[in-house]
Amino acid sequence: MANKNIKLKIYYDFLNIKEIKNEWKELYKKSKNTAIYSEYSFFIKHFQVRSAGKKPYIIFIEENENPIFIGIFNTSQEKIKLNIGYLKINSPKLRKIETEIGGLLYNSDYPKVEKIIKIIFEKLKRDFDLIEIPHLPIDHPFCNLICREKKLIKTDSVEWSAAIADENNKKAIYNKPKTLSGFRRFDKKLINYFDNKYEIIKYNDKESVEDFIKYAEIITKKSYQNSLGVGVVQNKYWSDLILNFSKEKIFYGYILWGNSKPIAYQFGFVLENTFFLIATTFDSNYSKISPGGFLMRKVIDDLVKDGIVNYHFGYGDADYKKLYGNKKINEINLKVFSNSTKGLSTFILTKITSSIHEVSSYFLVKFGLMNKIKKIWRSKIS
Repeated sequence: MANKNIKLKIYYDFLNIKEIKNEWKELYKKSKNTAIYSEYSFFIKHFQVRSAGKKPYIIFIEENENPIFIGIFNTSQEKIKLNIGYLKINSPKLRKIETEIGGLLYNSDYPKVEKIIKIIFEKLKRDFDLIEIPHLPIDHPFCNLICREKKLIKTDSVEWSAAIADENNKKAIYNKPKTLSGFRRFDKKLINYFDNKYEIIKYNDKESVEDFIKYAEIITKKSYQNSLGVGVVQNKYWSDLILNFSKEKIFYGYILWGNSKPIAYQFGFVLENTFFLIATTFDSNYSKISPGGFLMRKVIDDLVKDGIVNYHFGYGDADYKKLYGNKKINEINLKVFSNSTKGLSTFILTKITSSIHEVSSYFLVKFGLMNKIKKIWRSKIS
């Protein structure tokens, strides 16, 4: 960098990251729009399990020994999947760099921080074919700056959460009376269906991890998520992830049983008085009695009893998140492509496929068909 007082250093592994531990924590506090995934301790302890083989790439910038910016990235080489209806296209293998959610930490008091970000992105475009910034809040100070990029694909996203406890640590009531009445009606329906022979088992210690994964897999295989290749199953990724959380004593898992059969599950982790949902689903054979909603309500009750005040539903606009959430953050997912041959060709392909998707989605929503199609599709694949 031209200014000799400004120093940039990149960390490619975990060996020396401790050098900037204090600066990382300082910038995390000063930054707006952070996320728990970019908090120093959480990142260090859980990145390797969550990243599925990706490598850390941490950019640290300081001026006169004062921290200005930390960019928390990961790198990989992978093909991007592009869909046009049922036609699936793979891009060339790209050199990809991706920010951790909430991973652009900065000193909000530093007047030139936007200029620094611009210089960093120019460097990243020289070194990589694709830069991904997922779940960037639209009011983030870097959002407008990054959105000026010419070879950019952006998609809307949303983040839902809820304050589930009030100032007296009692369960917060924020749904309308009509909605609450509907909850009670559905609860009664499920209880009657199982002739009151149901229970919810809580799993939150190291010894219970194996059982939780075993029963969760049974549910996953009977859910629509199984056809999508998502949901908890017995493999190294889920085992390592949940075991990691349990060792830190932050794992919370729940399974709803009916007539001695596992029907629905939900799990996440608890930090800073907040439950962060990771995965939830239910056996599609019982969809008419809404076991997922029943379990959700019981989990919220239990979390409040444990002194937890917030529930983070994660990312996306699923109907249940709108129903139970009371705080919404509008976000965008950004893909910035470089001028390399692979970057440019993938940008053109992505532009074409995303345009087709946007147009078809617009008309489906306009004519009220989107939710109907989703329901039919889920019932077919389950």
